[in-house]
Amino acid sequence: VGYFPPTQGDIHSEKAGIYAQASADYKKTVFLEGTVRRDESTALPKDNRDYVYYSLSSSFVFSELLRKNGNADWLNFSKLRLSYAEVGNDLPPGLPGFRTNNGLISGYPMASNSTTFVDYESLRPERQKSWEVGLEASMLDRRITVDLSLYKTNTEDLLFSVPQSTATGYTFSLVNAGETENKGIEVALGVVPVRTPNFEWSMNINWAKNKNMVVALNEGRENLQLANFQMTSLNATVGQPYGTFRGIGYQFLNGQPVVDEDGIYINVQDQVLGNIQPDWLGGVYNKLSYKNFSLGFLIDVKSGGELFSLDQAYGQSTGLYPSTAGLNDLGNPLRNPIDEGGGIIFPGVKEDGTPNDIRLDASAYGTIGGNIDVSPDQAFIYDASYVKLREANISYTLGDNVFKKGFIKGITLGLVGNNLWIIHKNVPFADPEAGTSSGNIQGYQSGVMPTTRVISFNAKLNF
Repeated sequence: VGYFPPTQGDIHSEKAGIYAQASADYKKTVFLEGTVRRDESTALPKDNRDYVYYSLSSSFVFSELLRKNGNADWLNFSKLRLSYAEVGNDLPPGLPGFRTNNGLISGYPMASNSTTFVDYESLRPERQKSWEVGLEASMLDRRITVDLSLYKTNTEDLLFSVPQSTATGYTFSLVNAGETENKGIEVALGVVPVRTPNFEWSMNINWAKNKNMVVALNEGRENLQLANFQMTSLNATVGQPYGTFRGIGYQFLNGQPVVDEDGIYINVQDQVLGNIQPDWLGGVYNKLSYKNFSLGFLIDVKSGGELFSLDQAYGQSTGLYPSTAGLNDLGNPLRNPIDEGGGIIFPGVKEDGTPNDIRLDASAYGTIGGNIDVSPDQAFIYDASYVKLREANISYTLGDNVFKKGFIKGITLGLVGNNLWIIHKNVPFADPEAGTSSGNIQGYQSGVMPTTRVISFNAKLNF
């Protein structure tokens, strides 16, 4: 039995801030608000310990003017808004770079260095700069509501651990790694198609599209590897969205992958194979209410973005998946020897552009998937889009007519289900949202477990 001594940490950190806010309005129609804040943190080097950031926002409630003129009885509320904000961010307490006390072994104190080097004399706080313009409106007795936003956000001096030579005694170095940009649009629409004294149907629709870009990296870098997934890597590449997959890809001719004289795909080294950023996100929530009954359900949609599945690479190479044991174009088991009508022809074209007709023996290990000499990394990059029934709920409310006496005024009983149904997906045998990590490292499936469907019952009491 191995002996694992306890670890010990002693972290001292202080952060102090000064905050000021001012606001003004003109006839409840034009509003202006500003904030300024100065923080000082011991997690940063002495020369860069304090940082100042601020925000300025304005809004114009033009529905007030329209109603005064009697020209917009159908318009309940409308507002234009414009804002600019800066936000600073320092290092969290207990960052890598300290020695760790590993306790005593045979009476001798043991300690180890962190694998991440931190040059505290050069670090600067992160700074996020954001612009936003938006429109809010409600009309027809609030039967229709709209919230529209356009934004642009740049994050400068990103604090990130970058790989470095292990000859230094460290694996990573914590630095201000670069700048990223996000810009896009968000729309929220609320509609009440039906409203009667006893029945109401309401819909809330949201849609968002974000364009992400790595603007710059430190020290003139063009690429920063975020993670290595055995066959591919996840990267921040200048001019590309944050989280690009790089690896071995197909060679294409007129949009078709090209095979060599042996019928095996021609590989092209160090290609951009996709990225984790979705094209857009959306959702529709419907709620139907009849007297004391209520039924609601949420459809959640993600379009675009990719993931890499090591499960598929290994599963196909070892014959785990049904696709490795099906019938070929001749109607015979593809694992049969070629002289018995087996084998497989990879989809694609030859180098001269003619359709591929070279049959490969598929009875050997690695002919299908997982073997870099046969299938490049790109074969296991999948579209991570999905359509899901994210939530459904039903409830019934007992009101004052039941609880005529006592301190309880009402009770609502409900049944809620989450992650109920994957209506559509493109990743085989796995939930596109299942993965081994979150945060900066995403888009990787290795030994993922099935996602969990949750059914719960709740009771809400009113007093």
